[in-house]
Amino acid sequence: MFKIGVFSRLVQVPVATLRYYDYVGLLKPDRVDAQTGYRYYSADQLPRLHRILALRGLGFSLEEIGQALESQVPSEQMRGMLRLRQAQLNQELAEAQQRLREVEMRLQQIEHEGEISTYDVLLKAVEPQIVALVRATVPSHAMIGALFDELIGILNQGMTAALQVEPGRSMALWFDSEYRPHHVDGAAAVLLDERIPNRGSMEVVELPGGTMASAVHHGSYETLYRAHEAVLQWIEANGYHVAGPDREVYLYNAAPVRRDDPSFITEVQYPVARVDPSSDAEDAPRARTLTGVMESDEIVDIPNNRVKFFGTTGKMLLPSPQTIADVLRTIPEGRLVTTEQLSQAMAERFAVEAVCPVTTYKSLRALGADPSSAAPVWRVVKQNGDLPVLLTGGPDGQAAFLAEEGIEIESSGKTPKVKGFRNRLAHIDQHS
Repeated sequence: MFKIGVFSRLVQVPVATLRYYDYVGLLKPDRVDAQTGYRYYSADQLPRLHRILALRGLGFSLEEIGQALESQVPSEQMRGMLRLRQAQLNQELAEAQQRLREVEMRLQQIEHEGEISTYDVLLKAVEPQIVALVRATVPSHAMIGALFDELIGILNQGMTAALQVEPGRSMALWFDSEYRPHHVDGAAAVLLDERIPNRGSMEVVELPGGTMASAVHHGSYETLYRAHEAVLQWIEANGYHVAGPDREVYLYNAAPVRRDDPSFITEVQYPVARVDPSSDAEDAPRARTLTGVMESDEIVDIPNNRVKFFGTTGKMLLPSPQTIADVLRTIPEGRLVTTEQLSQAMAERFAVEAVCPVTTYKSLRALGADPSSAAPVWRVVKQNGDLPVLLTGGPDGQAAFLAEEGIEIESSGKTPKVKGFRNRLAHIDQHS
């Protein structure tokens, strides 16, 4: 017989745990001294304790373990318990992998932009909603206000007081599968508590529920496109695809509605579904290379879910490090190039409508980390003159290279910045 302390050291289980197992009836001591209260355990109890520890290690609850031990669960029932636990672990693993992808994307955003994104993209479940809407082809996205005027006018017919739409109960719906700057298929909608009859151009429908990728934009309608870009980038990076018309839910605005009012709050929602790799195996390798370092240049169709981001359809270049190095070697010492200039130069050289910014950034990082590369990556700056994270030494390392070329660096902000950088910008001959 072993005292509880000796038994604890023998089985490498804390005394407190053994006492708790005794308390819940999972592993009672073999004997308890009536006078001292000391607990004694026997070697015969080791197999039971090992079974407890094994099942606990698989994630079973103490209640489930107790039931399995006391009822002498037959093998078929134990197999069922293990299969259930296997399914639970697979679900937990999938959720953990999803969180890992989101963390990796946040890290990529910070490395790419040099700062934390102002948008937090979340997945949310939205219930089906009954709405009254007026749908039409409008000259541009900015003209959706005319549809709201028409919709509110119809809803006010026969009302003794003007309808007051509560925050969060009005939204715009955009139905085009591709981005269109003009002749946009849109709808102005207002949530209803119950169905009402259709009137004139107003139709009452039920919007389907489902999973939405959403982000909240605090700012003017003129800058709302930034929230759309953030959500679309998140959708692509996390293995989803757009599964229906996107929505702009107006959480706060004030009359008169001005597109430049910075106090407005809008939620951008995109219905999404998981991409099934087996449904389009031919595109799966390409989807992976969109965010990788290319061994050679590749020209692809602009994906539908990036049309709104680029503002056009057509072809897109996935540039290799070698192509970017060729462009950078045309930048003279003491001169700079912005990432946008770099993309414009490559787009013209390859006669494409767009250049993938993620692939460009990956190729720049590859050049910056390659000690054998002579490409002057340090001459690349952001649109505002900030130094991106491209070199192994970070912005400080890049600043040292630029200082050697006589370029003045301002270091009072969060990251080093080129002073008067616009006067240093080079002219790139795209046809050289």
